Amino acid sequence: MRGTKREVNAFEQGRMAAQLPPEERENYKNLHKAKHEARRHANLQRLQAGYDVSNEKEGRLMAELTSMGNLSVRGAIVLLVIALLEACALALCGVGELVFMKWMIEQFGIGSDWAEWGVALAMMIVSTETVDRFLKWHRASYPQHTNKTLLGIFCFTLFCVCFMIVVGGNIRADLMPALSQIQDADSLSASIEAAQQFFSGNNQSFMLLMGSLTMAFMLIAGCTYHDIKHRIPQALSVWRIHSKIEKERRRQESYQNQVIDQNGEEFSFDADFEEGLLAEESRKSRQTDMGGFSGITEGSGFKSFGDKLIPLLPLIIILAAILVFLFLKSNAFADEHIVLLDLSKSQIATGYRGVDTEFQKNLEGMRDYVKTQTQPGDFLRIIAITGDSFSRPYVLLEALMPSRTGYFGEVINKKRLEVIHRIEELHLEPTEDSTDILGAVNLAELYFSQSKEPKRLIIFSDMRQCAQGDNFEKPPLIKTEYWLERLHQLGLVPSLPGVSVRCLGVHTADKDAAYWRSLRDFWAAFFKESKATLISFSADRRIEP
Repeated sequence: MRGTKREVNAFEQGRMAAQLPPEERENYKNLHKAKHEARRHANLQRLQAGYDVSNEKEGRLMAELTSMGNLSVRGAIVLLVIALLEACALALCGVGELVFMKWMIEQFGIGSDWAEWGVALAMMIVSTETVDRFLKWHRASYPQHTNKTLLGIFCFTLFCVCFMIVVGGNIRADLMPALSQIQDADSLSASIEAAQQFFSGNNQSFMLLMGSLTMAFMLIAGCTYHDIKHRIPQALSVWRIHSKIEKERRRQESYQNQVIDQNGEEFSFDADFEEGLLAEESRKSRQTDMGGFSGITEGSGFKSFGDKLIPLLPLIIILAAILVFLFLKSNAFADEHIVLLDLSKSQIATGYRGVDTEFQKNLEGMRDYVKTQTQPGDFLRIIAITGDSFSRPYVLLEALMPSRTGYFGEVINKKRLEVIHRIEELHLEPTEDSTDILGAVNLAELYFSQSKEPKRLIIFSDMRQCAQGDNFEKPPLIKTEYWLERLHQLGLVPSLPGVSVRCLGVHTADKDAAYWRSLRDFWAAFFKESKATLISFSADRRIEP
């Protein structure tokens, strides 16, 4: 097969020589053979020069690889795996350091919860970078003492852990009696006082505990971060050098193959020339007009497949872990509570012994609700049910619960106690002549429509609507279908999707069981039409878990 330019030229030269007289053919052949040999020698020199340059590059790369410990590709992969494991440890240490640092900052009360997290995050980043820069400077200035320095840091970290255990034991000795007092406390005030006594007596120990924990996490995180920044560039550099060495070796192999081809041309020129000469003479002897044959194909070049690895920045895994931690923390949605408290005179009714009125029981139930059901970040709004609940709304109070509970619940308990005191300072009495429950529920719809948080509607009332021309007191039974149709016509059925409803303190004074059940059935159908979920409808004031 004559597929290369060399073979086509020799063959064609032979055919052209067939046109000359026999005595001139030998000179013609020698002339073109000399030109061919000159070209071949030039190509050999070019290939040899390229091979020498590639071989020199390989030598420099091998020297660089030797200076880096002569690691193999497998060794680079092992380094990357170790760096990945260290990155996981770094993420855990970073989150731990952030949390403990935030707890320390809480003691100074610098501002909002997010401000404390921001300061803790900034201090954590600065401390980690400080340890990294110190180790980098020390490694460059005193390389012979690097292992001793790392051993010293390890010993200091171990000391911090031991110190933490000792201080933690002292705190634990005071913690158990304090927890007992807090759990046995019969009021929020006693619980808060017990927590404050514990903190006042152990504040210094507590700060030492948090400080030793933070220091231990800071040193571990800083050393791990420094080691990751050292290992990843080294592994990537080794990988890059091996890739370049492999590329140069493929290039040298290509040069060698081309040299072999060039050396073979010295012997093939004569054969191709004679083949062309005989082919032309054969054509002449047959006296055919077949035309010359030429089969020229394009030479294929050599493509390089050595792609350079893009240098990667040192992994900041610690920041990613902290962002995920804060994101998950911020996704814990708080609830919005609206409590409707009936101020109508129907709440003056008492039980068999005539001691506490239904209104007093509702007040106590509302206090218990504030104590047990409000959680960190919740928003509480208490609205009075009056004779004109919608047109003249009476908002008793609004309160936003703190975003954290405190170590023993003392932070949120202070806010709960404040809300209860504010309720007591209002000196509420059931003085309203009528009860506009429908207006109050429609008013709650307006407030809920402005919020995306989970919504809870608590109603402390006998649930007997008696206002705006609607009177549930007179009929012996409440006809659900009639009242629902009427309320739809009046546009008094609100839209409360996603709202959980509890009707508490629905007393039975002056009514029989059949009336009470019909009243319950109506409100169950009413809230179903409102797309709300009626959780309970009870004469009791307890909240089921």
